[in-house]
Amino acid sequence: MVRLSIIGVDRNPYGFYAGQLAMEKIYDDAAVPTTVLRAAQFHEFAAQTLQRSTLGPVVLAPRARVQPVAGREVAENLVSLAEGEPMGRAADLAGPREEELAQMVRGYAHSQGSRRLVVPVRLPMPMMRGMAAGLQLPSAGAQLGNQSFPEWLEQQK
Repeated sequence: MVRLSIIGVDRNPYGFYAGQLAMEKIYDDAAVPTTVLRAAQFHEFAAQTLQRSTLGPVVLAPRARVQPVAGREVAENLVSLAEGEPMGRAADLAGPREEELAQMVRGYAHSQGSRRLVVPVRLPMPMMRGMAAGLQLPSAGAQLGNQSFPEWLEQQK
């Protein structure tokens, strides 16, 4: 059995990430051997954030350090892990370079023809403070994908 989780849920165990960490524990304690892959946010996270952060003509985009990965690369890794023997925690998987979430949102919005004003903001919730501090970035030993966010963005036009 293979489960997808998120890089840094143990370093930033707040909000949604606390739930992900709890689910990892369930898998760790299961009678069936499992593999857990922690991946970075997908490139599509910029589009999701744009949709959730738009207030009329303004987008309040969270300041956060992320190292987004192509969803396709995560899927390929999950298939490979599912075909192999259970290993507990697999090496984390992130994209090839760090990005700033607010800049990703701005880039995605512009690529879609949006003229909304994208305003970077620091959100006070513990989970977002952790993301701004880089707690969702990969640690040493992580696998790095090949497709960068700008390359993915170019394909969205």
